[in-house]
Amino acid sequence: MVRLTELPSKDADKLFVVSRACVMVVWLGSERCVKLDAMGAVSGCSALTDKQRLTVADNNVSRDLRSHG
Repeated sequence: MVRLTELPSKDADKLFVVSRACVMVVWLGSERCVKLDAMGAVSGCSALTDKQRLTVADNNVSRDLRSHG
């Protein structure tokens, strides 16, 4: 089961997806999807995004991931 915590704004062109298994970016309006890491994150983690970068943090670690393209 995936818990959706935020919807993209109407001018967004991509959506970052964080699950327990991986972190990926999905480009809206196309079928393009890229896995950014295979570590995933724990339930209840915090995520912060801007146009090109996603920061995922929990009690133990914080890491920055970038989408290119």
